[in-house]
Amino acid sequence: MDRRKKKPTGDVKIGVLVQDVSGEEALGFRSYYENYIADQYGVTFTYTDELKDAASEKSAIEKFASQGYQAVISFSSNDRALQIETCEENKIYYAVAAGTLDQEQFEKYKTDEYFLGQVGPSMDTEYEAGVEMGKFFADKGIKTAAIYGAFIPNQCTYIVQPAYLQDLDFLMAERQLKRM
Repeated sequence: MDRRKKKPTGDVKIGVLVQDVSGEEALGFRSYYENYIADQYGVTFTYTDELKDAASEKSAIEKFASQGYQAVISFSSNDRALQIETCEENKIYYAVAAGTLDQEQFEKYKTDEYFLGQVGPSMDTEYEAGVEMGKFFADKGIKTAAIYGAFIPNQCTYIVQPAYLQDLDFLMAERQLKRM
């Protein structure tokens, strides 16, 4: 029997935007939020159904705002700029839980009162991570790679994977030339 006392749910309500409701990342965070954060800090989390476009993200944020939510955490990336602007218009806080804004967007929004930030690093850091992964595997002599990047278009899909593959391909070709 679990003898821990659950802390009562408090007055803080956070809406969670989800693009892929069955994805491992969204499910893992949901478990963490509901089974740890909610109990420890008295927060109520409410999740959207699958959001397929920017209009559905905007609508979800407006619904959360109309129901007295104080913040939105986003796992949806159709239009982050619109999400931030909609949160600001509705005076609710916003954080990116998965992925990152591009550098131009980050510079534009980083000082906004309602933008709390993002979990991921910069796009440059993501690119460099891809290059380093390519080097690592090329140094090990690996010629074939499979990369799993979930099904949500994000910085891993567009930055890390191409940098990784480009660098792996380049290094393997360079080594072939040296052997000739």
